[in-house]
Amino acid sequence: MLVHLDLHDHVVTLLAGGADAAPEALRELLENPEFPPWQPATPELAADFIRGALAANERSEGALPADMVQRYLAVVPESRHADPGRWLLEPGGPTPSRLLQTIREMPPPELVGQGKEHLLVTRMVFGTRDREHVLEVLRNGIPGVIPDLVPHKHPGFLWTRTHPTRRWSPVVLPDGRQVTGRLEVTSDRLRAEAISRGMAARLAQVLKRALGDAIELRMTHWEPYQLGMFTDWVP
Repeated sequence: MLVHLDLHDHVVTLLAGGADAAPEALRELLENPEFPPWQPATPELAADFIRGALAANERSEGALPADMVQRYLAVVPESRHADPGRWLLEPGGPTPSRLLQTIREMPPPELVGQGKEHLLVTRMVFGTRDREHVLEVLRNGIPGVIPDLVPHKHPGFLWTRTHPTRRWSPVVLPDGRQVTGRLEVTSDRLRAEAISRGMAARLAQVLKRALGDAIELRMTHWEPYQLGMFTDWVP
């Protein structure tokens, strides 16, 4: 079973699985390259997150119908927490406090406009002891990563993808590809930023798969998108 919770307004935007789910359909969803990164967990931990997300959803406007939720919960063990929604989203829980604070400071969704969403820029810093290896992999070993042609103090790279049709993007290259992230390599750091939390999660997964123990995540920072960001990513 899969549950995706929009942290801004606590509305569940995806439910997959449940008592009557077809294993093939769930497998196809997990294999979709656009699906956010995930990792296996114990049934108990999965139940804590699933029931926490659905409990938060119940407290918000636009919550899913109770009968639909119960159909999914039929295959989920009870949470180990008395109030899983509070455990998921309150200080001391698994959601980073800095992320929760940034989300609280963002304008409410109704001010953004129908059919639009907030972009929460995510910046990550990885430590590395092998700068040359990192540079070699970024130059030759990761699909979609290309050299940044804009001069910067340190070697830079752009993380790109085929631009989804009819979607606005703050940065599109002359060849039509969308830039979704940027990388910079210093003497002992790999700095990475992406235009959204989802893109950052995918980028972190791609980097760890390609570089393994050569990098170690040291810090993550979030910032609401503002007009003019990323203009230095393209010539």
